[in-house]
Order: sequence, then structure tokens, then C-alpha cells
Amino acid sequence: MGGIIRLKNAVKEFNDGKDKKIRALDIDELEIGKGEFTVILGRSGSGKSTLLNVIGAQFDLTSGDVYFEDKNYKSLKDSEKALLRARKFGYVFQSYSLIPQYTVYQNIELALIIAKSKLNNKEQKNRIKECTKLVGIDGLLRKRAGNLSGGEKQRCAIARAMVNDPEVILADEPTGALDVKTGEEVLELFRELNKAGKTVIIVTHNTAFAEYADRLIELSDGKIIKNE
Repeated sequence: MGGIIRLKNAVKEFNDGKDKKIRALDIDELEIGKGEFTVILGRSGSGKSTLLNVIGAQFDLTSGDVYFEDKNYKSLKDSEKALLRARKFGYVFQSYSLIPQYTVYQNIELALIIAKSKLNNKEQKNRIKECTKLVGIDGLLRKRAGNLSGGEKQRCAIARAMVNDPEVILADEPTGALDVKTGEEVLELFRELNKAGKTVIIVTHNTAFAEYADRLIELSDGKIIKNE
């Protein structure tokens, strides 16, 4: 398995508002293989969400390098990074990040619009139906996101993450707001996506996720303390 994502001497610092810098991430070297199911563990404040945002080109590094398919993010213009985020990465968040007044269909369609999809209207409709069928909500396309259950919202978020056929699925505490049974169902969806060839990277504090992982990375104070 070749490395799809690489970090080298990666440092990310934030200002604490009192002229002091907080080092949220400090990673000498990290490589994540194409097609791997990677789980990033750590307590709150360990740097795991920062790492996910750096990988997904949401945060620029303070120093060091991050590569996607051997392309250094430093070499990309802001517009190029925006398209990279929209086309190569699919995002799933604990808070779902859906627009409540939009329907399931409209929420998913928005990802195609942002990515400047080249699919025509018919192809877009078919793609959205395909993704919602895969996650089991194809009967809810006209339902407003604000009226969905937690599990349905997360399935909608996963369908939205998939619709542009990204290389990598990035998920930040994707089951944190769900009950145990629904959370397990959502994890099984990620496993199926991984079996279909997607690189899946999940950030969590839940050690039970480890059994799903090809790669387990644990962070503490922004540093990798386990990589196996």
C-alpha cells in the first residue's frame, strides 16, 4: 500500500490570546497508506482534530510539510486547496453540519455544487440516489434535515461525504452524538466504504474503534505516542 498522505516535521501552533503560542501538533513523520482504515485516538486536547484538519487542508501548518498523493499543500493556491478539499476529501462530523431547512437531497447536492461537479442534472440525481441508497436513506430525499433522527442525520452526512467519490473519508467523532446501536451501524458503513476502496480516517476518543482499524495512531499533547 502506497502512502496517500504524508506529514514531515509537521508543527501547528495557535495563539492562546495572551501572546503565548500553544503547540497543538508536533509530528516528525507520518504516512497513511491508500485504502487504509486509520483510527486516530486521543483525549480531548491531544491534537487529533487538529491533525485531521491539517490532513484535510483545512488548517495550514505553522512549519513542516503535508502531502496528498505527493502534492505538497504549500505549492497550492487557496482556490486549488478548496477544490482539493471538495473533490478528494469527504467530511463527516459529530455535529452532522447539515442545513436544517434543506432537504436530504439539497444537503447532499450542495457538496456537488461546491466541488463544481461536471455531472449533468440527470447524473447528479442518479449519484445522489445511489449514495442515499447505500446508506439506507433513499426514502428520505424530500425530508428536511432538521426533522431527521440523529442516525438519519449522520447517514445523510456520510452520503454527502461520498457523493463526489472522494479518495479519502475524514470523520471527526462520527458516533459521538449517537446511541451505541446506531453508532455501531454507522461504523459498519465506514467499514463497507473502506472495503470498497476508500481510505478512511476516523478521529475519536473511543478505544472500541480500534478493532476496526488497519492502523491505530494515538496522540498525546500533539505528539504520536503509538503508531501500529
